[in-house]
Amino acid sequence: MTQRLITFLFVLALPFALLGQTPGVCGFYSDKAFDENIQTLKQEVAEGVLSTRGNTVTYVPVKFHIISKADGSKGVSEQVVMDALCHLNEEYLDQDIQFYIYNGFKYIKNDIAYNNPGDAELILQGNKVQKALNIFLGLNATPPGGGIPGGTTLGYFAGQPNQDWIIIKNSEVNGSASTIPHEVGHYFNLDHPFNGWDCTAWTAAEHGNPVGFLNAPCNPEIPVEFANGSNCETAGDFLCDTPADYNLGYLDDNDCLYTGDCMDPNGDKLDPMEENYMGYFNGCSQYVFTPQQKQIIAARLIQRTNLETVTTPQASVEGGTTLIQPADGSTTQAYNNVAFEWTAVPGANQYMLEIDLSTGFNVAPIRQIVWGNYKVIQGLAANKKYYWRVRPFNNFDVCAPISNRWSFTTGTAINTVEPPYVTNWMVRPNPVSPGQSLQLEMNTNESFEATVTLRTLSGQLVQTMQTNFAAGNSTIEIPTTSLVNGLYFLTVQSGEGILNEKVVVAE
Repeated sequence: MTQRLITFLFVLALPFALLGQTPGVCGFYSDKAFDENIQTLKQEVAEGVLSTRGNTVTYVPVKFHIISKADGSKGVSEQVVMDALCHLNEEYLDQDIQFYIYNGFKYIKNDIAYNNPGDAELILQGNKVQKALNIFLGLNATPPGGGIPGGTTLGYFAGQPNQDWIIIKNSEVNGSASTIPHEVGHYFNLDHPFNGWDCTAWTAAEHGNPVGFLNAPCNPEIPVEFANGSNCETAGDFLCDTPADYNLGYLDDNDCLYTGDCMDPNGDKLDPMEENYMGYFNGCSQYVFTPQQKQIIAARLIQRTNLETVTTPQASVEGGTTLIQPADGSTTQAYNNVAFEWTAVPGANQYMLEIDLSTGFNVAPIRQIVWGNYKVIQGLAANKKYYWRVRPFNNFDVCAPISNRWSFTTGTAINTVEPPYVTNWMVRPNPVSPGQSLQLEMNTNESFEATVTLRTLSGQLVQTMQTNFAAGNSTIEIPTTSLVNGLYFLTVQSGEGILNEKVVVAE
């Protein structure tokens, strides 16, 4: 599909979209096949195809590709991706369409793809997932061939069959920008309401007032749409509930209120729909899709049979989590193998753990997705103040709040995985029967104090004790009366290191 760049100035509350600054632009331009399919979808709507969806919510899979530099730096964080997905779902909720993370995030480490994904088509094709809507996130989002002078491309839908993906500029990945909802509209076959004026914006000096021609300046196969709607079926975006618009939002200086005097070839004054999601007016408090636009989206969703849609999601995440350890303001004994723990949240099966030296988590963040509510992190620096926080989620619900931010300071213990004075240790019997005590045998060159814990595979704490191990050989018993069959992790943590062992409980 031929790609041309068009202006895109409808983003919500973005500082760079303000008057006098570089405007955001969108890199999508429809081709003949795209426009013809709109007519096909309109016919399907007229024939009642939409009745197959009923009133059931359809969950659409999304594969987010987080692109970083080759060394793994600079990629957008999962936190802001989840914020963006939550916002996307808010904007499509009234259409009974929700989007979910398909089999986790995908990470691409490549300098060229990071700088501008559109310049790395082979890399994108190699990572594309056939059963999902693919969204690639990079530093820039300029389509091949460049952009409109004076504009910065924020995102675009690449509609060729060997592409069929969305590219989004990292700065647009957040919980308020409208770029992703707009580009998803293109993915579901919506045109801009000013289709045919994509490469320019109306001015009286250039185009006349009234407009002095009948064919659109950027695509002569499309008629100039009349303000009275008499040719709305064949002009503009081919939908009759989106008024005529000659790209008036791009040069307009009134937020969400057009006060210009543009007249169509008949001399009738235009009254564009400023708050339309597929238009270019910025500063509106809320953007909407029209009823006909929603019908096209619904029909195109049915047409996209490759998507692995579902109608029964996981449970909703019931609120946020509470941090447990390291306690706020505390100092850990060791700086390596620091244990993090937080409360489990009903409905959540994953947690985003973030740790950094800065309160904004943007200096040298450690980010890990944890399947449970406990994680031991290695490699922190000694005697440093860190901040940490946790966000619960599942693939279908990413809107739970991030926890409060806690701080802790690492100790100065030796950076070893195992305490240096332990010469040998063993847990037996393993496997162990429920009710039969575990024997933890320790051989050490010196006495030391440690915390012994037993946790489930998901991180749930089931046993904990403080123990002093004497120099030489010593044994402690760990009861298993309350344990059910399964896999557990036994941990021995002291100020100088940590020991881990898998324990199997079986009849």
